[in-house]
Amino acid sequence: MVRSFDASPRRAYAVSRTVGGGSRRRSHDGRHGLRQRAARTRRLNGPACVHGLGEFPDTPTPRHPDSPPPRGFTLLELLVVITIIGVLIALLLPAVQAAREAARRISCFNNLHQIALALHGYHEAQGSLPPGGIELIISKPGGRQYAWNAFILPFLEQRALYESID
Repeated sequence: MVRSFDASPRRAYAVSRTVGGGSRRRSHDGRHGLRQRAARTRRLNGPACVHGLGEFPDTPTPRHPDSPPPRGFTLLELLVVITIIGVLIALLLPAVQAAREAARRISCFNNLHQIALALHGYHEAQGSLPPGGIELIISKPGGRQYAWNAFILPFLEQRALYESID
């Protein structure tokens, strides 16, 4: 005997009605046996609630033996997706490299522009371009020498670095 887990068993009674000269069976609530199907589903799947606490969303409902198994991704589908992603990355990589190269080129151009402005500033202040190099201690071999870039440091907004040179 199969027991229903309903707290209060209800029965749907079939009623005969004559419609247009013929007879038609219909449940008393007008839903064409909805209660019978719900009761059959409850008997197959078990109780929907226990002790009036409501449904348990984390509890998996048992599958009907005739239902198809849950569908997942096959290995072939995963390989196709990975291949497509790889092709997209391969197409995108040269564009990213070109953008990086353009950014480096612009940065170098800006640095050269700042050096040119500093050279012009030195020329305006001193009346000539900076010397190629100056040897401060001539008597000693391997003495200190300063190149032209040390002389333009104040014009590159590096006055503290220029003043820290002996």
